Amino acid sequence: MAGAGPSAALRAVIADGDRFYRDGLALLLRESGIDVVGEVSTGEAALEAVQQRAPDVVIMDFDVPGLSGLEAIRRIGEQAPETGLLILSDVAQEAAVTDAIRARGGAYLLKDRPVGEILAAVRAAAARPAGEG
Repeated sequence: MAGAGPSAALRAVIADGDRFYRDGLALLLRESGIDVVGEVSTGEAALEAVQQRAPDVVIMDFDVPGLSGLEAIRRIGEQAPETGLLILSDVAQEAAVTDAIRARGGAYLLKDRPVGEILAAVRAAAARPAGEG
């Protein structure tokens, strides 16, 4: 994990254009012991948050205003390859998923998955930076 020692909380940035979903996810993560160090709504803001806050994991939706989620994923991979990635989206198009995984790696999950599955995916993504195997 990028900024975590053995007892440090996992640090996450959430990038999602839907404020209601972003706020709910942040609450869920905090209640589960994950330190949400950034909640942003645009691809540009996601890049800035990664640079300024060095999270262990970025939780990114494809559908963010401005810089696309796919392009933000690619740039985060270039600028912070040690940061894990979870693509959490309601986009179920195979081509979009394939492009994102090729652009950055990481994990992909649909937003409608059970809470426990989302939390497990966040932790798994943080444990294995996206550029790794």
